[in-house]
Order: sequence, then C-alpha cells, then structure tokens
Amino acid sequence: MEFNEVIIRYIDVRRLGKLYYLKESEEDNFTGIDKLGMEYYDEKLNKATLKSMLLNYKKTIKDALLDQSLIAGIGNIYADEILFSI
Repeated sequence: MEFNEVIIRYIDVRRLGKLYYLKESEEDNFTGIDKLGMEYYDEKLNKATLKSMLLNYKKTIKDALLDQSLIAGIGNIYADEILFSI
C-alpha cells in the first residue's frame, strides 16, 4: 500500500496478526494497547511493585506472568524460563 509516498508492508506467514490504519487525529480504540501493563524491562518493575500487583491475584503464578494487563511482553516460553529459574 502507498499512502503519501509511504509504503507499508506487512508479512505474517502464520496469519495471526492484524493491521489497523488510523487517521492522525483518530483515537486508538481498536488495538487494545491502552490495556497493556508495564513492560517487563521497565525500571519501575521491582519486587515491591510485583508484590502489590499479585497481592489480590487469584490465579497461578504462570497465569499472572502471561497476563498482558499486568506485565506486557512475557510469552509462554519466557514464563516457563522464569519459573524454572526460581
């Protein structure tokens, strides 16, 4: 696709992704990015922050690690590695 001399290419052989086109003034109510938690590499993520996040969490630790609304960017393999290292 070409938009004002900008070329956008998207390749997803697994066909799992989505591509959204928003106008510059349009609010992003589509992607869910506003529902993501802090990034796993955020300096503010420490033991105290994690403890407060999990204080009332009623699921397993692995479910908590995979919950993107708590900590974004941890997938199944990384969750397994984290739990193995504990």
